[in-house]
Amino acid sequence: MLSGDLVLSLPGLKLALDHAGSVSMGRRAGGSKTAGLHENSSAAAGIDACYVSHAHSDHTAGVKSGKPLLASKETLALCKKSAEVGITHEKISLSPAGHMLGATQLLAQCDGYSLAYTGDFSMEGGLTYKGCKPLQCEVLVTETTYCDPQRSLPTKEEVFTNMERWLDENIESNAIILGGYSTGKAEELVKFLNKYCSITPIVSKSVDSVCKIYNSLGCDLKYVPAGTPEAAEMMSEPFVAVMPFHQVNRRMAAEIGEANNMNVLCALATGWAGVHDYNADAVFPLSDHADFDDIVRYAQESGAKTVLCALGENEKAAAHLRKVGINAMPAEKGVMLQQTLA
Repeated sequence: MLSGDLVLSLPGLKLALDHAGSVSMGRRAGGSKTAGLHENSSAAAGIDACYVSHAHSDHTAGVKSGKPLLASKETLALCKKSAEVGITHEKISLSPAGHMLGATQLLAQCDGYSLAYTGDFSMEGGLTYKGCKPLQCEVLVTETTYCDPQRSLPTKEEVFTNMERWLDENIESNAIILGGYSTGKAEELVKFLNKYCSITPIVSKSVDSVCKIYNSLGCDLKYVPAGTPEAAEMMSEPFVAVMPFHQVNRRMAAEIGEANNMNVLCALATGWAGVHDYNADAVFPLSDHADFDDIVRYAQESGAKTVLCALGENEKAAAHLRKVGINAMPAEKGVMLQQTLA
């Protein structure tokens, strides 16, 4: 099950990192320091523990592994795991990665050099999480979701201002449904509605279950669960709701409008706005990932001598980074390669 995962090998610990390739730290014959990459094979055997950088489902395979988990308390809570399954290690430290509540990045020390793994990250903070700061390291393993010079994202403040304006223009005569991923983005939308619009939205069952955990961790989200008498009363006039991204489209909005005898507009929040077509009345580029400029900034400020691209279109990302002077390679190309560190 762990084949294909990034595996960090430290003295006495093999740690699976989220879900892609395989990294080992050690020394070459003769004593020079190295960061070697290989496509897992035997490296995944004997995994001792799993690092879960954050609670999005594409990063939580380790939660079901039965292995001890290295994760923040917030990530453990969102994955519905007891803190008792959490571990620490003297060679590893975690720090905020932005991206969502509880997301962390990892810094590992081995034989006098360091390796940082960002997981998904955002330099800019959100309404429910703080932004990340670059870790000083010699080898950087970075996410590359938007690692393309053409992908430049607006600030969250700009996006929130445009969303607030759109809501103001439409809320009097329309119900509004906002769509975002149930874990992380939906909670940002609830907090946005609370803070910028003084609106308490209705939320779906799946969003409610995550909001409850957020509130238990101190986020103070104000919302009304769907299916309650209070929600039913709110839906007698134009209302605002937050639902999972994959459920929100014009057809769904029309069905809800017909059932409630009112016009319903829908909007989505995604960093892929303007890249993909969506069946919605509005799409806002609200992203919880770093764009190209921030990936470059992180790599430069980290001082890394080698940058390994993971969690995206790694070949293209590495080529883009090399064009701006960064010694980058796709993680999967490290199968037969050892990079000597100065």
